[in-house]
Amino acid sequence: MQHHQNKYDVEKEILLYMNQRLAVFPPEKMQGLLLPHGGYPYAGKILGQGYGLLRSYLQEQKIIPGEAVIIGPSHTSNFDGAFSIDEKGFVTSLGSLPILRRGFPSKAFEDEPSLEQHIPFLQVLDFKKVVPLVVGRIDWSTAKKIAGKLAKIPGFFIFSSDLSHGVSYDEAVKKDQRTLRILEDLDKTGFGEVFACGLGSLMVFLELCRLKKTFPRRIGYENSGDVTGEKVGVVGYGAMWF
Repeated sequence: MQHHQNKYDVEKEILLYMNQRLAVFPPEKMQGLLLPHGGYPYAGKILGQGYGLLRSYLQEQKIIPGEAVIIGPSHTSNFDGAFSIDEKGFVTSLGSLPILRRGFPSKAFEDEPSLEQHIPFLQVLDFKKVVPLVVGRIDWSTAKKIAGKLAKIPGFFIFSSDLSHGVSYDEAVKKDQRTLRILEDLDKTGFGEVFACGLGSLMVFLELCRLKKTFPRRIGYENSGDVTGEKVGVVGYGAMWF
């Protein structure tokens, strides 16, 4: 899987997003992030807030980045369960990031943005390997099993999902704030009110947070209307840490 763009332009763009003033202070312990995967012109600010916080956390705790685990939905295939990617690595203009599967079955996926949008950020942060996981249709029992398997991986977790799609600006804000509150509270009973493209990955997100006895906290929120000025057909982007 490859990104075709000049190395220096990509690194400059990633650092521009990450060098924003932090919206929250780095916590003493952080195990993962929930971030969007929209195009950088639209979601770059929120992505940068999340990865900027991660950079500060790694620096303050003197942690050397090792393995990252990205969990996201499929935009090209319909399937049950969760699969890693049948590739040796992600290749961008910043270099190659080797793929590990950690016991998950694999299949071919073509140009999956829920994973690929995160790779340059991880490369700039100097992560050495990545475990990509694409989640399809699952129930809560399967989500819990996947979370249990993930919990054994000694890596940093990136859950990938945009929020509301194709609604008005005001409706997006209302729906997305409700979604973020449900996620903050790990509220499985309210999950039917969650509006997001990555429902399966968010189910795993809730189960992993419950398993690790941690509650996610907000970093930032915007929608595409904040960037373009459009008030119809917007997409929501939120960032959380746990």
